[in-house]
Amino acid sequence: MRRGTTRIKGPFMHERFKALMVESQCTWHELADHLGVNEIFLRMIARGKRKPSNELLIEICKAFDCRPAYLLGISDERTMLP
Repeated sequence: MRRGTTRIKGPFMHERFKALMVESQCTWHELADHLGVNEIFLRMIARGKRKPSNELLIEICKAFDCRPAYLLGISDERTMLP
């Protein structure tokens, strides 16, 4: 592994994103409206076809109260610190 790279050990981001959507019972429309993005773009993220910007990643994490490292599959530590 090259220096400076992070090994993703768990599920890929899109898998965790889909799981959080199901768990929260939030609709794609509701989340898209809350984040100010297109619903189709969110669905593409959930299918692994697109990646969110760093800013959008942070907003998604805030919406689901999870750490970015959890969503990215780097950590299994889910809840954000207060």
